[in-house]
Amino acid sequence: MDLNFHVVTVATDVSRAGILIESSRKFEVPVLNLGSNVPWRAGQAGGLKINLLKRFLSGLDDANIVLFVDGYDTLVNAPLDEIAERFFEAEVDILFAAQRQWRSEKDLSGHFPETKSGDRYLNGGAYVGLAASLREFLSAPLADDDDDQTYLSEAYLRHSQGGSDIQVALDTEARLFQSVSAASSDITITEEKQILNTTVDRRPLILHGGGDKADKRRFTNLGASLGISRKQIQFTGTNGAFDVVGPEIILTDFLDPAECRKLIAMAEDYGEWKSMYGDKFPAQELRLRTLDINLFNKLEVHFANDLNKIIEKYWWPMRMICLRDAFIIKYSPDTQASLSCHTDASMVSGIVKLNDDYEGGDTWFHRQQYSTKYAPVGKMVLWPGQVTHGHEGREVTAGTKYSLVIWTSRTRNDLNY
Repeated sequence: MDLNFHVVTVATDVSRAGILIESSRKFEVPVLNLGSNVPWRAGQAGGLKINLLKRFLSGLDDANIVLFVDGYDTLVNAPLDEIAERFFEAEVDILFAAQRQWRSEKDLSGHFPETKSGDRYLNGGAYVGLAASLREFLSAPLADDDDDQTYLSEAYLRHSQGGSDIQVALDTEARLFQSVSAASSDITITEEKQILNTTVDRRPLILHGGGDKADKRRFTNLGASLGISRKQIQFTGTNGAFDVVGPEIILTDFLDPAECRKLIAMAEDYGEWKSMYGDKFPAQELRLRTLDINLFNKLEVHFANDLNKIIEKYWWPMRMICLRDAFIIKYSPDTQASLSCHTDASMVSGIVKLNDDYEGGDTWFHRQQYSTKYAPVGKMVLWPGQVTHGHEGREVTAGTKYSLVIWTSRTRNDLNY
């Protein structure tokens, strides 16, 4: 189909856009990222997305069609001509995804009528329309820090309640868009790998996964059922190289910084940070096995084929057995800021800084007088886990610290957690 049809998103952190990237590639749908090289401040609201879209629209002819989708929680399940056909069938100038729960600080919920499907509220994460209509619809100013959901909902109510030349509608029956938020029990995947809303018996083409942690996990699982998932984490080979950085402490390659950001995004999307029951040194943790068992298995293979070789070379004549545990740990001033001095239930332990945009928070080895402060993001620090290398996680005073911690088995019967 010969159309001036543009699909755009805002993904300032491309490592979190894996499902959108993989699904759009599968169906050869080109997606323009308006958020490339655009900084996103912590706590910033979605007004920036609207303003980036406005700038893009200003350079288009009126008859162009623009589909906007959120970067981090959208899945495309059809080629562009089918998406365009569904939009034309709606016979409106702008069509918005609909959702079941109101998700904005300003309560406008009473202005939206009940619907058969229960999806009655505007979902600002997916919408499509004519460029001219979108320019007029988005003509009111807003700051980058303003809430995009409130802004879009107020504009929708103005244009839908009469006196406007723009025809707008919510896709309440999932003709094109399907929101997972609070509706996951209505959504299944058919044998033909189509998304099916069983309540309205519709097969939408674009899935949006906004909502709470459970909604996001359901979105990820639905994507996996369609053969679409976030790109797998890729470990960096050591080529047998390592540096001695402290007394019986070595440093080696493990993850590229982009892979570190990807792992953080996976962990935050999953959520459920908690300490292990009965742990003498509790922390806010997420087991890698819980997050993604396939990733844990891949890590086991990587250790066996690569890291064990340098460990056994440096600490000759010891012999490695297998991994005991791997978990992501999170520190921040408002959750848990530090961890007291301890040794590990591990033959050889490892820690990987997944980010460095925080203050404080280094791991300090008391006897060795060694700090991980200057260890690069993605490098793995390795040390003997028991007795000699007591260490603490010093206080994080600003920002959020993420680390990957790895423990190895001490005996053949030293089972994984």
